[in-house]
Amino acid sequence: MVWFLLTLVKRKILSRIVDHLPERGHSFLPCDQDFTHIEKRKTRKEVVYAPEQWYEVVEGRGKDFHVHRVSQNYVLDLKSKLQPYFKKSAAYNRRPFSISKYKVFVYDEKYPDKDPVSESHSYVESEMEKYKLLKVPLENDALQAQHAYDTSLPLNPLKYDDVMKLAQKYVPPVHFPFYENLKRADAKECDYDDE
Repeated sequence: MVWFLLTLVKRKILSRIVDHLPERGHSFLPCDQDFTHIEKRKTRKEVVYAPEQWYEVVEGRGKDFHVHRVSQNYVLDLKSKLQPYFKKSAAYNRRPFSISKYKVFVYDEKYPDKDPVSESHSYVESEMEKYKLLKVPLENDALQAQHAYDTSLPLNPLKYDDVMKLAQKYVPPVHFPFYENLKRADAKECDYDDE
């Protein structure tokens, strides 16, 4: 996310972004109220079998909610595209850049070489630590990434078998096409553990 936001400013798509990360466990954002309403609507549904039913639950929240159904061709591999432009590590006064300890990130065209960060939300911009995160100048096509996936992702064989066994037992026929479109990975395709 840091690379993406920094790229938006370096490519002059935006002139300034100030990213405040919420305090863990203490955040209350306007969307939290929306999630509460969605949770209440969910409890009115006895069972949810397929994604279309989730769309209905969310869209039923009100006229200000519209579900945009995201397909795989919307998912881009920005990480691979941006990785060559950014440093693997950076330091400020011999302090290493450690992304998890910062609460505020400032991306601003007035800082062409260094990017300010702060460990506190009550920061003074002139006193922020400034790290050089960019390794080489970004090319014009920096945000033109390839699709992240060429085909739908297959499920781990154990997970797939478990899902299909449960689906055959409990899912009504009207919702079964969703499960028929799931793909099962070969054992050699699985480089991850079953969760």
